[in-house]
Amino acid sequence: QITMAMDQVSNGATTQTSSVEHGALLLCNVIEGIQHVANSSSSIANASTYTHEKAEDGGKLVGRTVNQMHLIAESVSQSDAVIQALNDKSKQIGDILEVIQNIADQTNLLALNAAIEAARAGEHGRGFAIVADEVRKLAEQSSASSSEIGKLIGEIQKDMSKTVNAMSNVNEEVQSGLVIANETKTNFGEILTSTNEIATQIESMVETANGMSKGANEVSISVGEIAMIAQNNATSTQNIATSAEEQLASMEEISSAAGTLSQMAEELQVLIERFKV
Repeated sequence: QITMAMDQVSNGATTQTSSVEHGALLLCNVIEGIQHVANSSSSIANASTYTHEKAEDGGKLVGRTVNQMHLIAESVSQSDAVIQALNDKSKQIGDILEVIQNIADQTNLLALNAAIEAARAGEHGRGFAIVADEVRKLAEQSSASSSEIGKLIGEIQKDMSKTVNAMSNVNEEVQSGLVIANETKTNFGEILTSTNEIATQIESMVETANGMSKGANEVSISVGEIAMIAQNNATSTQNIATSAEEQLASMEEISSAAGTLSQMAEELQVLIERFKV
């Protein structure tokens, strides 16, 4: 029974050693997995940092674009104001030309009347007729020039009107561009916020994975020590079992010798009884 018990203890120690070694192997696989997660997290963290930097660069570019768009919008607004002022001035010039045209017409009419009166005066009105004729010519020239200037002003006003409409369209496009640029700037800001949050989470994951890896390594060392102790226990148990078997064999020999001595004592007692008779 002692030998059987020692064999059971020895087998149990061997089984325990195998289980511990198997657990150590599984733990090594777990450590490799954790290290892989840590390495992957580090790679993701690097990619996130790169993305964050690019988002920052993009945000700065968009910011500069927004500022430039504001400058363009301001320039367009100023140009529109100048063109509108020129358009108003051209209208004023047109009004002045109309007055000049009326004056020229009146002057021409007065020159005609003066020529008629000079003709009635005969020889005495000849000099006055010459002056009236020159005035009439000047009035006609003024009227013709005013008419030409009026045509030019009309063409300028048409061009001004087209320019005003074009500048209005440009201003609308610039304002639309500003809205889009501001939305893009806002989106980049949200991207930066998201990448910051992701970077923080990834850093936490890396720290956690590294901590788990460190803890798993410590556990692996402890399991290795336990496996060594279990192996030593198994060896010691086997040695004890061997010693117990040897002692059991010795005890059996002693028991056999004791039986022989007992038998010899009984035989000796019989002989002694014979000598007494």
